Amino acid sequence: MKSLMKSLPIIAKILGDKYGVRVEVGGQRACTDGHTIYIPALPDDDRKAEILVRGYIDHESAHVRFKSGLLSGSALERALQNILEDIRIESRMKERYRGCGRNLNRMVDQLVADGSFVPIKDNAHPGAVVQAFLLHRLRCDVLGQKSLSSMADDSEARFHEVFSRGKATRIAALGYQAESAASIDEIKALVTRILVSLDEPDEPDEPDESDESDESDQSDSSADDSSDDAPDGLQSDQGKGQSQTDDSDDADEGQDQAGSSQDGAGAGDQPDSSSGADEDDDSDAPQESSSGNGDDGQTSNSLSAAKQALNASEDDLLDDIARIVGKELEDQLEDRDDAQNLHIARDIAEQVHLYRAPINLIDHHQARKATNVLRSRLEGLIQASKHQRTPPKRSGRRIDSRELARLGRKDLRVFRARAEQTAVNTAVHILLDRSGSMSNLMRTASEAIYATALALESIADVSLETAVFPVADQDVATLTRFGAKVRFEDYGVFSAGSTPLTPALRHAAYRLSRQPESRRIAIVVTDGAPNQPKLAMDLVRQMTDYGIEVFGVGIGCMTHPELFERHCVIRHVQELPRALFGLLEKSLTAHAA
Repeated sequence: MKSLMKSLPIIAKILGDKYGVRVEVGGQRACTDGHTIYIPALPDDDRKAEILVRGYIDHESAHVRFKSGLLSGSALERALQNILEDIRIESRMKERYRGCGRNLNRMVDQLVADGSFVPIKDNAHPGAVVQAFLLHRLRCDVLGQKSLSSMADDSEARFHEVFSRGKATRIAALGYQAESAASIDEIKALVTRILVSLDEPDEPDEPDESDESDESDQSDSSADDSSDDAPDGLQSDQGKGQSQTDDSDDADEGQDQAGSSQDGAGAGDQPDSSSGADEDDDSDAPQESSSGNGDDGQTSNSLSAAKQALNASEDDLLDDIARIVGKELEDQLEDRDDAQNLHIARDIAEQVHLYRAPINLIDHHQARKATNVLRSRLEGLIQASKHQRTPPKRSGRRIDSRELARLGRKDLRVFRARAEQTAVNTAVHILLDRSGSMSNLMRTASEAIYATALALESIADVSLETAVFPVADQDVATLTRFGAKVRFEDYGVFSAGSTPLTPALRHAAYRLSRQPESRRIAIVVTDGAPNQPKLAMDLVRQMTDYGIEVFGVGIGCMTHPELFERHCVIRHVQELPRALFGLLEKSLTAHAA
């Protein structure tokens, strides 16, 4: 069976704690409210889901960690702010957290492989063209997500067709500055400059001075050559028309715009000369007119596309990467009735007043009495195991005089073996079920967990944590944390609610997995009637395979004894020492693996 640590709720919880954000697994949507990241209940054995979850949590954690503010402005403005802000925060995450870049790159690779990231369409809205150009180009070049390389080239080529190469250069240069931006305010300033640049008319010959010089020389030369043979009235226009025709093959290189401007001016300067030539004289005049108007048309089209882009609506634009991943995760949502129990319970110990009884009904004297008996038996067992004699060996440095008689039987095992002191080195997490079915047993259950906590607290090399569930529907509340002292006033618990055992066990498994002790034990104090018995049994098996021993202590009864391979049932706290001792004796004295 797969490892417990491949369970998506556990992975999500580990990543959330690593980045200092709250992650909840369960429900129907993948989203965040700026404080908590929500992941839908997904199948544990799905590699694709794991890749998307890791990347999604890394991405959304970056927004929380690096304080992404609210987006503002038009639809396109907000979309571009989001793209550039993603570049800023993901760059920071890659610098600060080892492995984050790998998670994000794998997520994008998966989206490309699935077709969730798609090339820009030929009929795409100009706003989407701008968005795709920056999204694909910056993720490829700045974040190193090379699976987007060909898509970035396609988006850039499409941008050239709709706008111009010069605008692409200027806008990309501004976009690259997002990596070094210090805040969302700087990102917004960059986007404002991008939109201004998008709306500006293309400046003639600005991109390359050397090309400008060459084009100017060619134009002058063409004009001189044509002026020798042309009629006086058409010399100027025909020369310029020929220059433009010669350079028409260079239109894709962005060189035709300056010529276009000059042609338009020339045509406007000599209207009489142009009209004075016979229309049927030859074909030069209409070619001249068509060429000049085509350049003006391209500039006009670019400005028209810019206005369309600036006025784009939400429906005209592409989904951002968080929404793309969110849709993918939601599409994989497990369709089953118990999906709500797949998440890991939150620890909301700060709301301790939710479960504390107005009056602590625990019999302190009886609980202490049970504690002393259990502690005495466990300590005696541990001491006995430490002094247990070890078998002699065939070689060594010290001879055991008590074994010399073996030599007469030609048995050479007369050397003392090194006595390995047994270190208990155990982490114990105790869960107390306070569901409504426990109402008549709550006092005994509270006394049992309190007495057990006191007994284990005093044993060296044993760390302890206790918690109660359910709180606020499916969460847990910690009574005593690892390393803290057991306090009597924390154990007066009243009953209410159902028995969501699975989320509580996931919480215990996660807490134990983060402890340094090599041996880990989970003890569930319950009447053994969980909401989803089969799901709870599956999780107990996963925990056992991972190396967490799971014991059940039934209070009054154990409705589903098959839940726990090792369990006991008590009706009074006085029965606790004997019953619990039988469960723990092997675990607390066995050598750590």
